[in-house]
Amino acid sequence: QIIQPTSISEVKLPPFARPIVSLIENHFVIRDKKSYDALLLRNLTINNIFKFNVHSDHNTIYVPVYEEGELVQWVGRKVVRNNPPVDYFKTDKNQRYYYQPGAKIGDYFLGWSEVKLWENVTLVENSFVSIWLRNHFNCSTNFGSRLTNTQIEKIVKSKIKYIILMWDSSAQDTMIQAVNKLKKGGIRTCRIKLPGNSQPDNFSILELIKWQKEAYKNILNKIDFYEA
Repeated sequence: QIIQPTSISEVKLPPFARPIVSLIENHFVIRDKKSYDALLLRNLTINNIFKFNVHSDHNTIYVPVYEEGELVQWVGRKVVRNNPPVDYFKTDKNQRYYYQPGAKIGDYFLGWSEVKLWENVTLVENSFVSIWLRNHFNCSTNFGSRLTNTQIEKIVKSKIKYIILMWDSSAQDTMIQAVNKLKKGGIRTCRIKLPGNSQPDNFSILELIKWQKEAYKNILNKIDFYEA
């Protein structure tokens, strides 16, 4: 079956999805405790969850993706509802993340309305990781381990001057490709090689802050690689 492309105006959150956190009379109200607890384990805060308008239904958490105030896509992740383990997120080897069929994800960044105004940006692969790290330095996600030409064009046309790539350690080849493309566009870039077979949320925030700062120093010295 061929899925016809979806226009941006047709992108909608699933019908039973509701905000996990609402603001009522200047107080936060948690509407889905299980999903809220799952996100706390991923280092998000109640302010993060509200700011990014994170939704949930009976078995999935949704992170909406907006561009110029318009919903352009969402990222879904299933959660375990009964007797959850330490990590609530269910891993499906065939599909870990869900998106609206027919709508693009590779054209966007999470929170682009803010990101495009920053001078330096660190990019990670995962939505939840990017929201967590945004508490500590300028961070967003490009939704995976590659940058599309559309994403690179957006960066080049924005106020961004420096990009740090903190993708999973398995993404070295695609990081090198992204670094080369960004450099051609005049964006000074550094990729971080994380230790072992890992991803950013395998490490403490103090380690990640240290590595981000070291990578930024390398950018200023025109070095495009940092090994953590």
